[in-house]
Amino acid sequence: MEVLEQAKLLGKAIADSDIFVTFKNAEAAYLSDSAAQELTQEYNKKREQLAKQAAKEDVTPQELLEVRKQINAEFEKLTENDVIRRYVNTKQQLDEMMNKVDSVIRFEVTGEEQTEGGCSGSCGSCGGCH
Repeated sequence: MEVLEQAKLLGKAIADSDIFVTFKNAEAAYLSDSAAQELTQEYNKKREQLAKQAAKEDVTPQELLEVRKQINAEFEKLTENDVIRRYVNTKQQLDEMMNKVDSVIRFEVTGEEQTEGGCSGSCGSCGGCH
């Protein structure tokens, strides 16, 4: 199967790319950093609490706005950590590259260019699911 062989070569090229190697190094640093892990766990707990608060039937638009502000403030705490910031940035770069690869493949197969707004898989910079 020539197509599968080409896919394997593409996968290897991606795995050997500077972006992927940088991401894997940032991921390893993030996973081995206890302070980064603790900050992430605290953020996830706080986000869950705030999500429950936002899901209440009688929640007002003002309360929803306040929850969003609190979640953003908690996320800012994460990005103050160099290890987490590097991990998030390199993940976004990898996602962008993978989206570009996907767009090229789709164009070559269908002749159609992907419109903006495709999902990168990373929710950090997303405005919400479609």
